[in-house]
Amino acid sequence: MQPLCLHCRFFNLDDEENPDDRNKPDHCLQGYCRVNPPTVGRYLGKENGLGYDYGQWPVVLSVDWCGAFQPHQAG
Repeated sequence: MQPLCLHCRFFNLDDEENPDDRNKPDHCLQGYCRVNPPTVGRYLGKENGLGYDYGQWPVVLSVDWCGAFQPHQAG
């Protein structure tokens, strides 16, 4: 098994992606890495008065990889 995000237990498929495509290795799917807590960002909007904080997990592609890979356990 290749250590790709698609096969990692921390990969969470984006809601807009088709879950059936998970079984098609030639498809590049977008998802989130859940190995760490979300990071906090600051959205400033078009005007400085519209700013707010938000949390987001890193966006990754199914064909990406990293050193924290752990195989997804079927079941």
